[in-house]
Amino acid sequence: MSNAVIYAEDALGNLLSVLEEKGKTIPTPSALDQLKAKLGEGASLVLVEVDTDNYKEAV
Repeated sequence: MSNAVIYAEDALGNLLSVLEEKGKTIPTPSALDQLKAKLGEGASLVLVEVDTDNYKEAV
């Protein structure tokens, strides 16, 4: 796994954990079609998935 994906998972895990702790609403993920429409030629998407329950246990 690349460092960029690892860092993205960590950042997303931190953000979502804080939002949950503060009782804030977690934003709905963007639609794949909308993201694909914004990609430049040769660009790709990477799914970053975080289970906040597992993340909290690890931290």
